Amino acid sequence: MLNDVIKDISKGKDIESNLSAYASEASKVYAKSALVELAFEYFLAYDTSESGMNPFVAEPSPEKDFIWAALSDVAEGRTVRYSEEDIREVRAVLSEKMEVITTYVDRLIVYEYVLNRLEAGFTMSEEEMEEALLGYNKEEYSKELLNYIFSDNDQAALNDRLHDVLGQLPVRMSRMHYMELIKNSLGLYSESDTDSLDGYIYMLRTVAMLYEPEGIDKHFADFAEMIEEFAKADYSHMDKDYYTILSDRLSGLANDVRCISDALMVYQKMINMIYMYVINPSDDYDKICETAVDIIKAVNDLYNTDADDADFYEVEGMLHGLEGVPERLYEQKLNMEAVYEDIVNTHGDIILSCGLKDSYDRLGLSSLLYSSSIFVSLEKKETKAVTEEYLAEVTDSLLNDIKTGFKKYDRYVIRAVMALTLSNLPIFFTDVEEVLVYIESSLEKCGDKSELIALREIMNDFIGYGDMA
Repeated sequence: MLNDVIKDISKGKDIESNLSAYASEASKVYAKSALVELAFEYFLAYDTSESGMNPFVAEPSPEKDFIWAALSDVAEGRTVRYSEEDIREVRAVLSEKMEVITTYVDRLIVYEYVLNRLEAGFTMSEEEMEEALLGYNKEEYSKELLNYIFSDNDQAALNDRLHDVLGQLPVRMSRMHYMELIKNSLGLYSESDTDSLDGYIYMLRTVAMLYEPEGIDKHFADFAEMIEEFAKADYSHMDKDYYTILSDRLSGLANDVRCISDALMVYQKMINMIYMYVINPSDDYDKICETAVDIIKAVNDLYNTDADDADFYEVEGMLHGLEGVPERLYEQKLNMEAVYEDIVNTHGDIILSCGLKDSYDRLGLSSLLYSSSIFVSLEKKETKAVTEEYLAEVTDSLLNDIKTGFKKYDRYVIRAVMALTLSNLPIFFTDVEEVLVYIESSLEKCGDKSELIALREIMNDFIGYGDMA
């Protein structure tokens, strides 16, 4: 029916009744999708918790209690007890926590880079390092990396491979040259909008460990203390024992952060679907909706009773009743969202006069909640053109903060930040020869055997050579 309605709207037939029908049918798709997604996610959360795959999913939290209570209402056929404002507040907390965790992930990537470059020096003898570099020739290796970058003509793939190499090559450029590259990259946004520029600066700040998100002082404070140890470490004068301690701590921290990130993603997807379910109320339950609710109720019972393996497998078997459903619903979603903006822009006045604006606003919100970006902001932002004054202001602010940040860190950390930043800049070479000169210069200026071994091992993985010969 929805496809027929869309066709009629495109032909201008019975616009008022079809606009109402579109809103009604699209809302049903979102409501049904919410129930189906919640059935799968709730079961996955239970399985993950009980199996011990992710201990953080099993841990209590106010956000988890909120979601579980809402799902209990759905399971029992009650109206969800929470208001839209309540749901938005919990969603905001989850987003804030995720931003904090993402900040820690970005910092761990920097310290992983540093420790990786030190690894061979602490784990291999001088003879072993010599053997690992046997046959290494800087000129030949430069050409090998160049051939990897330009191994095919697809521009997107070429750029990805160039960024791969830039992110791993030893960084021996001057800070002045580095700052100039940053400044030039910002200048590319002179004719863009502020959202795009701000997003690019946000990325640079996170990579350079400059970004301090809201909530970093209240969420996961124990992580902050542990990461601070990496920031204060003297990598230039480190011994093997302390290197081993930091490597072990990094592995443990990385695992904890990954698990927390996974848990937050599960909760955010569930809160999005609860929100979508609440703003698309429907009593028109078909077999799919009934099956989804039955699964939610069954999972609820698993949590609230002394369930055994047989109970678990019985609920798992119920999921077969939804086989193929998410894919079909997603296809419907794509079809109806493909025309949503055009319908609103073309028939906005009629939508308003027919009292359908709230319905269409809810469809727009549902589209955001059901997008692949589960932490997407739900707030509308006004897009502005980048002015010369704004560009100069944010450029000076970023460069000054980078300079200040570099004063706090060991040279190994500074090189890591520079390498990871360069791997995220727009391509700053004009031809193949410039790329080759950069690679040759980078290798020529690096006399650190441990760093060269790390480079070759990582690049061999990229290129597909496996273990070094």
